[in-house]
Amino acid sequence: MPRVKRGNKRVQRRKKILGLAKGYRLTKSKLHRSAKESVDRALQFAYRTGGQRSAIFAACLSSDWELPPV
Repeated sequence: MPRVKRGNKRVQRRKKILGLAKGYRLTKSKLHRSAKESVDRALQFAYRTGGQRSAIFAACLSSDWELPPV
């Protein structure tokens, strides 16, 4: 079986991660390994917080509450 070097796909995947890590400090925006860890963690927080935010809005709409600061 021929070996696969994954040139273009690998570059595209790395560029995507580094693009998502723009604005992070030091190596977290420059090196792929650090950036991937930071982006994965950030996306986990974003997913969790999105559900919490939806629950807060649903609770506010179902009653006469005021929105708490998010």
